[in-house]
Amino acid sequence: MKFSHTLSLNANPDWESDYIDYAALKKTINEISAKTHGEGLENPQTIFLQKLTKMVKHVHDFFYAKQAELEKEMARLQPILEKSASQQNLQGLSDEDTPLLKPTIAQSMLEDKRAEICDMFTRCHNLKMFGELNCTAVGKILKKYDKTLNDDLKETRLESFKQMLPFWDGAPVIEKAMDTLKHYFSHFYCNGDEDEAERRLMLMVRELVTYQRHSVWLDVVKDHRKNEEAEIKAPLLRKGNDALKQGEKWFSPFMQLTLATQLGLVGFAVFLAILWTPGIFDDDPTKRNALALLVLVSVLWAAETFALFVTAVLVPFLAVILRVIVIEGTRLDAKSASQHVFASMFSHVIMLLLGGFSIAAALSKYNIVKVVAASIGRHFGSGTRVVLLVNISIATISSMWISNVAAPVLCFSLISPILKEATAQSSRAAFGSIQEQSANRDHRLCRALVMGIALASNVGGMASPISSPQNLFAIEYTPIGWVAWFVVSIPMCVFLDLIIFAWLVYCFDLPNVESTAVYYALQRDRSGTSKKFTMQQYYVIVVSVSVVLLWCASLDMESLTGQMGVLGIIPFALFFGTGILSKQDLNNFLWSVVILAMGGLVLGEAVKTSGLLDVMAENIAGVIEYHSLSLWSTFSIFTFLVLVCTTFVSHTVGAIVVIPIVQAVGSQMHPSHAKELVFAAALACSAAMGLPVSGFPNMTAVSVEDNLGNRFVNTNDFLKYAVPASLFSWCVLVSLGYWLITIAADMDN
Repeated sequence: MKFSHTLSLNANPDWESDYIDYAALKKTINEISAKTHGEGLENPQTIFLQKLTKMVKHVHDFFYAKQAELEKEMARLQPILEKSASQQNLQGLSDEDTPLLKPTIAQSMLEDKRAEICDMFTRCHNLKMFGELNCTAVGKILKKYDKTLNDDLKETRLESFKQMLPFWDGAPVIEKAMDTLKHYFSHFYCNGDEDEAERRLMLMVRELVTYQRHSVWLDVVKDHRKNEEAEIKAPLLRKGNDALKQGEKWFSPFMQLTLATQLGLVGFAVFLAILWTPGIFDDDPTKRNALALLVLVSVLWAAETFALFVTAVLVPFLAVILRVIVIEGTRLDAKSASQHVFASMFSHVIMLLLGGFSIAAALSKYNIVKVVAASIGRHFGSGTRVVLLVNISIATISSMWISNVAAPVLCFSLISPILKEATAQSSRAAFGSIQEQSANRDHRLCRALVMGIALASNVGGMASPISSPQNLFAIEYTPIGWVAWFVVSIPMCVFLDLIIFAWLVYCFDLPNVESTAVYYALQRDRSGTSKKFTMQQYYVIVVSVSVVLLWCASLDMESLTGQMGVLGIIPFALFFGTGILSKQDLNNFLWSVVILAMGGLVLGEAVKTSGLLDVMAENIAGVIEYHSLSLWSTFSIFTFLVLVCTTFVSHTVGAIVVIPIVQAVGSQMHPSHAKELVFAAALACSAAMGLPVSGFPNMTAVSVEDNLGNRFVNTNDFLKYAVPASLFSWCVLVSLGYWLITIAADMDN
């Protein structure tokens, strides 16, 4: 076997980037060799030795940094083990007189140290192997250089590299630590037999190495599967097109279209029918045109005939062509209407959205949320229920600050080691019934985690004004302060997270036991615990927290800053102006969401200025007044209708269409309850989580696969688990939420 393959198979996956890059050095040798006798190059030895020396220095620094960590850990662990050994000796003397005495607390605590000893021994062994592999790599690559270029570099330079790597002939500190651990293991568990202790410890190490190799193999399978899909999909599509052409002889062209295209054509037909039916708003073509525009855009968005942002771009075009903009009773001509439409596209909400994206990009780029979340996960351990609850909480809190568009992606990256470990376990489940039970339990945990993160991210969409696009639309139509928002959202989110946690524990039958997959994932991620925040990370945290506090106080600062969106300029300027974020980060913003928001603002302006919104609101308000519906009844009906609608279309699209109507209806009520109803409608959008298409978190969750291409959750899972969760959320909204919203509305008045 080639040494490069040997190195990749035996290397610690967590330290992959810290080994000698043997493949890169081989490539350098081949490039030098390709030049005829090194013509056009400086001394070939200099080029090669510069690269090799740089790598050797990195290996040296990494080895001794890890050795210092292990020395510190041994200094903590050894006194504990010594104390336990002394207590065991005393207990042994006592047991001679009282043979039936129950095990003492010290003995039970001793059992807890077994895993710690094994883990420490494994870490020491891994570091020792790290040194040996790199030393071997240096010798091999020097030999390769000499063989390819007919030189004697190994003979002349090997000794200097040995001096650069003092552990070349052994690592006494590591070996001493391993001997100490072996001594204590033999004392506690092998009746003093150090040979047996070494055999058991090395067996455990080999098991872990096999496990890591198995995970590497799964990664190879994953990459191979992706390549296969890339090669196979194109010919299959061509066959499908050929079959379609043959089928046209028997089926009408309309039936060959996709459902989305069919619905789009139906929507366009209804659009034309409304335009050409004079009986609709007979005396006012502006309202008729606005109704046709609203119907067409709603159908195109709901069916996703085009990409959502494409339909959004069509809205200003249609608004100008149909002349639906009316200002002070005058129907604007095309030129004036276009100026008004483009002015309405960039409101303070767009700047607030860009400010939120800037904060989210900075927090993600510098791994702040990931580091904090991973630290929290390590702190709470590997119990199945605890892991589920912690990840649900992380998803909600992350959504609160970086939006529930970005948060699911972050959270799924956090649990990806657990998903990988569980996949590896499932393929080894045939080793025995205990392993099979553990693998099945961990697989259920993984499904619960994926579903839990999706549902919790939807709940997190309620948590703050910047946590989801629909909340920004709510602020656009009725001013809601950040403090008032938190008064409602935080208690609701906490309560809903607990309900979702209990529901998933029940549905997936999760016992309160340790998870093997989580344990291995935490052990592999242990290296991240020692990293400290840099000055850049502290800068991002200070700016982000300061801006959020300013947003909370925005209502008190209106005389200075005007609208809330002006404050969104601050993070944008401070992050991009100082180089924290780059032009590439700006290009990576979710511009499709920005364009969608702009299209929604134009649609709202069109139905509002045309007078259509007032007519719809008057009719709905008349029905409410006729039936003498209370505020709670109106609140419940509207939120349920919004919940149903936004289950089948995206939350953002539902908010764009529904919130203007809700605001107008609330304004028609006596007294006005626009703020309460708009607030509730925005929260109801996030509560809709019953289908994969219901929102960004669900779309992300349904795409999560294991390394073999199997999805963890599918549409049936959402119907079984997410639809009841939506109903639970609605019940909380019309009970606890109603009470909190009325309090918050009084606070802002």
